[in-house]
Amino acid sequence: MFASFFQQMFLRADEGMPLAAGSGRIGGACPDDLSGAVDQVVDRLYSRLRVVPNYAQVLKEPVATTFRYIDEVAESIVGPLQCSRSRFSEDPHANAFFVSPQHMQEVFSQSDEVRRLFDANPLAEDCWGLLCMHRQERTQPGMALVNDKLQRDVMQTSVSFTDHQIVSPGTDEMSARCALKCCMFDGLLSYIQRRATEAKTQTLDLENRLNSLNGRLRRLSREADPENRGPTLTKKIQELEQQLAAQELRLSTLSEHLDFVAHVLSHPADFLSSDRCSLRLNRQAVKLENDDETPAYDLELSEFRIAWQPPRIGAMVRFPRAELLPQPDLLKQADLFLAI
Repeated sequence: MFASFFQQMFLRADEGMPLAAGSGRIGGACPDDLSGAVDQVVDRLYSRLRVVPNYAQVLKEPVATTFRYIDEVAESIVGPLQCSRSRFSEDPHANAFFVSPQHMQEVFSQSDEVRRLFDANPLAEDCWGLLCMHRQERTQPGMALVNDKLQRDVMQTSVSFTDHQIVSPGTDEMSARCALKCCMFDGLLSYIQRRATEAKTQTLDLENRLNSLNGRLRRLSREADPENRGPTLTKKIQELEQQLAAQELRLSTLSEHLDFVAHVLSHPADFLSSDRCSLRLNRQAVKLENDDETPAYDLELSEFRIAWQPPRIGAMVRFPRAELLPQPDLLKQADLFLAI
């Protein structure tokens, strides 16, 4: 229900539905929708936040801020790019992203999400979605033209893309971008949930250790201390108290927890970002400087990051159903394996 609710919110935003009054654009959500979004966020994160007075009022504008920001980020991602065999040799992006046309087909055909989309929409001829990849650069000696002469052992930086993944596919570009926005929103909430759990665990661990040491110190004060352990225990207690006081995030109360949620949602750019970057590559995927006159092509890329995850290259892509590879016959493969 969570995913479908926010997909509908973002979908209405793209269709230009009426806006909430008094708080600027919030991606097309009406006041009822925004209240519902706050409730969905609280249910997803920590339902006990409802105990805090005016929790909905505290979260309304932060949720709206995140909606606006995610809408801008998802709409700025490069694409859609056509990923098909016929375009492979012509499109520099497809040529750089994939090793070969076969590799391109395998990436899409091995995606369970892509297959489920086509199965659920038998009339759909194409799927749209976000293609995510890691960019790798490796510098090594190679051959290059220097002053019109072929020279060996010239240091070159080659670029490759790995770990391909298709995220949030849809039957058209709008639905794919809306699903991507929902995925980003969920990723941000997952960060909040994970960070809150880590903070509470760390606080509880420090408090338990403090209680244990304080208990030992009290027992020691009631008995003889021939080994003079008291000063050592006192020093350890002071160190733990300093660690607890200096802890970056403490969520000892529901109000503190609510303030943390509101802070993250009020500053989504600190945890979710997308930047444009350009690459100039030749056909051997070697990176060239802008003043290099060697024949090359320019790639316009989107690099995005969600919370703790490492940055990835992303592009909205379109892939035709006609180029989906047949599913492997697992029984036949098992028979071949057993026959060896």
